Amino acid sequence: MTSSLPPLAQALSGALGSAAANSISYPLDLAATKLQTTTSRSSRLRGFRGILYVLRYVLRTEGFAGLYDGLGADTASTLISK
Repeated sequence: MTSSLPPLAQALSGALGSAAANSISYPLDLAATKLQTTTSRSSRLRGFRGILYVLRYVLRTEGFAGLYDGLGADTASTLISK
């Protein structure tokens, strides 16, 4: 499959697509990171229930913006690497 777009346009569209996908999946990545860095071995923090628990906790304590805390730096990293 060949493209009629110039290479710079292809690179830009790929980077923007990656940034969009990153912003959609970021809350799950944030929850997974919080689960991986917790020191608790409680069974409620493991698996699917743990991710839902973390997402609810972040929403309750930090609000909707807390789900996207750090998104700017992560998206910038994604744009630069693509």
